[in-house]
Amino acid sequence: MVLIPTIKYSVPLGGETFYHATLIQFYSENGISWTNTFLLSGQPIYSPLFDFFILSLSKILPISSMVILKYLQPLFAFLIVLSFSFTAYKMYNVISGFLAGIFVMFSVLFSKIMFTTPEAMILIIIPVLAYFYVAALENKSLKYALISAIFLGLAFLTQTISAIIIFFMLTIFTLIIFIMKKEANFKAYWILMALSLVIASIWWLPIFIKGSYTFQIFISHYLSQLILINKYPEFLGIIPLIFAFIGAFYLTKMKQIKDILILTWLIVVIIFSFIQFLYTPLGAAYILALAIFPLVVMAGIGVQCVRIEGDKRPIYVLTVVILLLGAYYGFGAANSVQPELDSQITVAQWFKSHGDKNLIAISNNSSIDAAIFSISNQSVPYGSQNLKISENLNIKKYLLGKYNTLDIINDNVGYIVLNKNVTNMPYSTVAYENKDFKVFELNKTSI
Repeated sequence: MVLIPTIKYSVPLGGETFYHATLIQFYSENGISWTNTFLLSGQPIYSPLFDFFILSLSKILPISSMVILKYLQPLFAFLIVLSFSFTAYKMYNVISGFLAGIFVMFSVLFSKIMFTTPEAMILIIIPVLAYFYVAALENKSLKYALISAIFLGLAFLTQTISAIIIFFMLTIFTLIIFIMKKEANFKAYWILMALSLVIASIWWLPIFIKGSYTFQIFISHYLSQLILINKYPEFLGIIPLIFAFIGAFYLTKMKQIKDILILTWLIVVIIFSFIQFLYTPLGAAYILALAIFPLVVMAGIGVQCVRIEGDKRPIYVLTVVILLLGAYYGFGAANSVQPELDSQITVAQWFKSHGDKNLIAISNNSSIDAAIFSISNQSVPYGSQNLKISENLNIKKYLLGKYNTLDIINDNVGYIVLNKNVTNMPYSTVAYENKDFKVFELNKTSI
């Protein structure tokens, strides 16, 4: 399904992908650094594993990072659904695993797993790490605890906010097991905590020692939206939510370690998502995405509870109906999804064909900078080509139109990208415009 938009569009779908393409280019040209000076604040970036992974592939294969990011879309989507399905199968049964994968297509998450981002990568990791942690508790196996800790450490290096929430969830889950007088294996928990933090410290410890831990990341419109409570069912998927309620009653009766994990996971993540109402909507979609796995597992169990006097045929009929509906919703989402930064992408494509790569393009939006640089390799103030220039370049002066031709020559600025409602800028002509933006080309004429 995800091959449909991958082939349909010449660029990656996710807006955040362009930001990471720029970071990857920075690492490629300047090496690994704990302080990323090409960002607005000069502060360190967040978890680097995703960028290092893409960078490694671009070095191994004779392919640009942008092409890799595009064609990893169907692979990442496949691996997420496989991780959900395989983990549900290992924890419960084949039908649970099959339905877990199908139920993903009923949620908003399905449209988002088409994007090659760290969030997609971490969704591959966390079901597996949770499974091995449950296996460690059930089998009193330190081997499984070690595997789970390694995966959690990788999660910290992939998307730290999500990893912290999963870490807290597993902590609460372990305490619940202890309170319920199950044989909680605290050795497994201490291994999970210690080893995962050691792995995370490879990147984060130098940053905290330097005292620099303010983050500047690309914020898409999707991530900055407030998700109202009445929109939660639509985000999670109304159909899987209905069956999840049925499955929840079954799990509360079973009270096995794996059942407690699924219930705890869903409840804790939903509670964490309420932070958007107290502080900021940033990250609400990230957090709710973590609730999809326990929800679809619970929904799969709920379907299997639908029996008539022990007759399992209704389960098989429901499974077929859910498969057909899932395919319908899935193909619909794959056909309708569009690149998040459509207007920015067309601006970037104009620069690819018409821009003078020796001149700097200034904009009032970091996402446009990322798109322009990653697609066209046009010089932008925060791009790796202009580190020395960007230290002294007064961007605000250009955005306010308070510059002269001497500034243009000295700063080597050739273009300003602004919202379409801006009618004119000094010493410039409109070289390109679309439904949202205008590209002003600066003229180096005498005053």
